[in-house]
Amino acid sequence: MKEQRKNQLIIFEFNEKILSKKVTVILGKSLEDIESKSEFQKIEPKLPLYNNLDSNKLLLFVDPIRNKIWMWCGRDIDSRMKSRARGLIPEIINECDIRINKIPNYNNLGIREKLLVKNIEYSSVYRVIDEGNEPNKFKLLIGLIKESDILRFKVNEFLTLELEDDKTFIYLKETKFRQCMRLFLQIPPQSPNIYEEVDSIDEATEIFDNYLLENRVVKGKFHKPVKDYTHTITPEQGFWGLVQCDMKLYY
Repeated sequence: MKEQRKNQLIIFEFNEKILSKKVTVILGKSLEDIESKSEFQKIEPKLPLYNNLDSNKLLLFVDPIRNKIWMWCGRDIDSRMKSRARGLIPEIINECDIRINKIPNYNNLGIREKLLVKNIEYSSVYRVIDEGNEPNKFKLLIGLIKESDILRFKVNEFLTLELEDDKTFIYLKETKFRQCMRLFLQIPPQSPNIYEEVDSIDEATEIFDNYLLENRVVKGKFHKPVKDYTHTITPEQGFWGLVQCDMKLYY
């Protein structure tokens, strides 16, 4: 059975059966106390795989070959259901023979430390993603995009830049690290000499402290939007600009 699972993607759908529901009013606020039975059921996937996505569903895409589990949540799934689903993932990990990286000296830890370590171990093999925020790797997995559709640049063996949904992200050893913020410089035609004494990008920030964040012009460490300020830099142009910056930084 496990050998068969190693050769295919497995999809589970989260199902919850409400057993009872009680509403309690405290200080004028209504609180629901719901008793339910939750489980993941294996389904026969539709092809192509993206046809299985539905805003009312919570699905697990289990990839035994890469030891990866994607928990995809439709936009109509609430936080309570997500929490219950996450609690069932350890069962799926064991059922599908997903390997996790064991932390050494586990048996010498206390009870609280063991619980924390277990959460860390499990979280290393699964990722929760919401509808509309799917990363490129997941889109590739279910056939929404092709490898040739991804704009990617490998800086070195550790760092890679990738454009996802018009945003440039840094990957550290294939793990998404952070979104890049881009320094945005516009030299006014009436004062072209303003940057003549600038020798580095750090010096330039002291003169012009505007940034592009999510393709919006913002200012300062609190990313305050700059009113009446526009730019014509496309996400692709911004991506290649960041590539040039990283090439100078790491080579």
